[in-house]
Amino acid sequence: MKLENIAIKPEYFDFDAKAAVNSNAVTLDDLDLIYVSDMKLLHDEIIARIRCMNGFQAIKTDDIFSREYIENMIPENKQHVFKALKQTGYIGVCGRGYTINSQIKLTDAEYERVTKVIWEILPALGL
Repeated sequence: MKLENIAIKPEYFDFDAKAAVNSNAVTLDDLDLIYVSDMKLLHDEIIARIRCMNGFQAIKTDDIFSREYIENMIPENKQHVFKALKQTGYIGVCGRGYTINSQIKLTDAEYERVTKVIWEILPALGL
């Protein structure tokens, strides 16, 4: 999955993204993929919390949740990820609050690559 119109900054990562790319073991596409993975994690966490608070009922795309309710779920260090979810339409914005749109899905190849980068390549680089 390629992110378009989302400015990903090196400080968004829990590792030295510049050093990772400079090593030539990690590509810019890998950084995009890791960021999408972060988006997926936050999106899934929001859905899980909403379902838990609402008796595990399914969430429909036309359900509206108050801004305060959703924004209180977002840790300060993940505000940029939440912004990206809104920019890409996975979290819809309307006058009364937010809607939760489709699931973020990674292909098997994307999942395997992000797993390899996070659990093998970055540790081998000492990042």
